[in-house]
Amino acid sequence: MRHPGRTLCGAAAATAVITVLGTPAASARSFTIVARGSDSARGEVVRIGDFHVGRNAGLDAAIAAFGRPSSRREQSRGIVCRVGWRRLGIKIAFANLGGGGSACKPDLGAAQTGIVRTRRWHTQRGLRVGDRVRA
Repeated sequence: MRHPGRTLCGAAAATAVITVLGTPAASARSFTIVARGSDSARGEVVRIGDFHVGRNAGLDAAIAAFGRPSSRREQSRGIVCRVGWRRLGIKIAFANLGGGGSACKPDLGAAQTGIVRTRRWHTQRGLRVGDRVRA
């Protein structure tokens, strides 16, 4: 049996289905930030809540995890796209360094940096926005 969503192409189909059905996108199920690295280095973020950056850092994957962004702003002639989810308290900058279109297109942008602004986000060790450096 053919899945009705497969008549669209690739990532666009997944994004369209998730947006229409309103699956986990309405709010993040997990607010844990997971990084790997040493205690002396900054490390590398591999997961931000339900957005598995280590597997797929694309804007389409972020939209699948967090839902429709509340803001999307193109900069540097489309090389950078700043995307925000106000309800979740997160902003992520996506880049398209390969050319060929705007980083704001879901299938082109890849996560580069992110900022969380609410205490519901926490690291694996329980650190939250606003914790003292000593923690």
